[in-house]
Amino acid sequence: MSEALEAPVVAAGCKLTGGVWRSAYDDVVVTDAARLDVDHFVPLAEVFDSERTPWSAARREAYANDQNSPDTLIAVSAASNRSKSDKDPAEWLPTDGL
Repeated sequence: MSEALEAPVVAAGCKLTGGVWRSAYDDVVVTDAARLDVDHFVPLAEVFDSERTPWSAARREAYANDQNSPDTLIAVSAASNRSKSDKDPAEWLPTDGL
């Protein structure tokens, strides 16, 4: 929600109503939270596979859920995230040139 241009209202069951986001991958303005995906900019598989020493389960979980770094998780349009799939940034660059 911190990425919202206009913050949504959080209703019962954590359902979001209202709110406006700009998807950095394709520069689309999204007004329905159901049309958003939260993506790992660098996919989990890429991070884990590129390490020389395997990560512990705790470290994997910490990275997967890292909400402190704007470079880890990013809210983007579901369509752009599906286009990206699990490609790393070297194989897929957003049309917005992120």
